[in-house]
Amino acid sequence: MKDKILPKQHFPTIIGFTSLLIALCAAGLSVYGLMLLFGGTLYSGIMFGSAELGKLVATTFLYRYWKGMSKLLKTYMTTAVVVLMLVTSAGIFGFLGSAYKKSSLKFSLDQSQVQSIEEQKSYHLTTINSLTERINVLNDVRKTQENRLSAAQTNTFLARNPIQLQQLQQQTTEAIKEANDEIKERNNDIKNERDEIQKLDQQISELKIGSADKKDIQTLQYVAEQLGWELDRVAFWFMITIIFVFDPLAIALLLAWNSLIFHGSDDELYSVEKKSS
Repeated sequence: MKDKILPKQHFPTIIGFTSLLIALCAAGLSVYGLMLLFGGTLYSGIMFGSAELGKLVATTFLYRYWKGMSKLLKTYMTTAVVVLMLVTSAGIFGFLGSAYKKSSLKFSLDQSQVQSIEEQKSYHLTTINSLTERINVLNDVRKTQENRLSAAQTNTFLARNPIQLQQLQQQTTEAIKEANDEIKERNNDIKNERDEIQKLDQQISELKIGSADKKDIQTLQYVAEQLGWELDRVAFWFMITIIFVFDPLAIALLLAWNSLIFHGSDDELYSVEKKSS
């Protein structure tokens, strides 16, 4: 049933195509990353691209003609393939690192802006608390003056001295009016401060919504929070994991393709492996 869905003769083609696709992707990312490192000149791109092609050809040559090759050639070509795999991995790492740095820089700037706005918001909240305390003091002053005015109106001594009573009433009324005017002014200040806080909250919401669009960084940040690591550390090991399975997988699939093509069929391959063992 499986052979009808995927005939054996098609499997080597699939492996070869997959190997070539991964190798091309790895080469493209590597060449781009290395060009960023060496100034992005056309000649450096051609050089790195031809080296990637040479790596694939050398891998195939090593597999097919291993027995007839001299030890010196075996050593050199094997070393060259391994070194080029490392170079490819370094280029991919450079490409991924550059892309991560761009995303993380924007994300860090957004986070810094949010922190700065939060500090401004904290300042406005402190101002509101100070204004509220001042209003409480003024209310106490007003209440004291009102009690003083009520007491003066019922004071028998002042009742016999209308001029003194009038002066006291005038002073107390002015003090109450000043307290009321300042309370009104401080309430307006509080309203203005709250309006500023509302504007800052709106800016924070917009920045957080913008940061939420950076899903790649958000994912890494979530992983970092769960592991208790820094974001850069998570990104580093994530990139290391990618480069150590990407290009080596292309080489491994290329060897598998050569194995199937060279031995012709699964049965022949099994018999060759059995003889060699």
